[in-house]
Amino acid sequence: HEHYRAQVDAILTTARTVITDNAKLNVRIGEDEFERTAIVLDRKLELLKHKDLSIFYPRRESSLYLVTNNPEPIETDGPYKFMTGDYTGGEVQVEPLFSALYRKHNIYSLLIEAGPRLLNQLLRAGLVDELIVFESQTRFNNPTDRFRLDLSHVSSMESMGLELHQSDKMMKYTRKI
Repeated sequence: HEHYRAQVDAILTTARTVITDNAKLNVRIGEDEFERTAIVLDRKLELLKHKDLSIFYPRRESSLYLVTNNPEPIETDGPYKFMTGDYTGGEVQVEPLFSALYRKHNIYSLLIEAGPRLLNQLLRAGLVDELIVFESQTRFNNPTDRFRLDLSHVSSMESMGLELHQSDKMMKYTRKI
């Protein structure tokens, strides 16, 4: 939290990740919590069916953006704002989204905490400056997870590996400048 989440302007993820993990997308250091702007790719506004999720905490210094493909304004009394995203073939077009986040919302650094489908899309597009992969020997069997992280796109990045504890590993890939 203090090394990655605390150093970015916003955290981006998918509705599926928020719902599955009950993600709060803030910074927690010890007993202290710090807000971060959260951007959730939520084409069908699935989060609005789960109002008890932790991500809906009261925000004073940050925003919660739901990126939907609904071009019509949506009336809401919730603690969130809507952004329209172009979802072609089920995937959000990330370059126009990133451009809008930069130009309209002053978001310069973005941490993406998501599953392999979105991460693979970003890697294929060459939009990743740094990738950190945590690998555990504990396997989670998720029958709906048809995707795996494709690391073939990181061959042009510098890598560094760390053994965490027991047999868990962390790999860090950094774009060569």
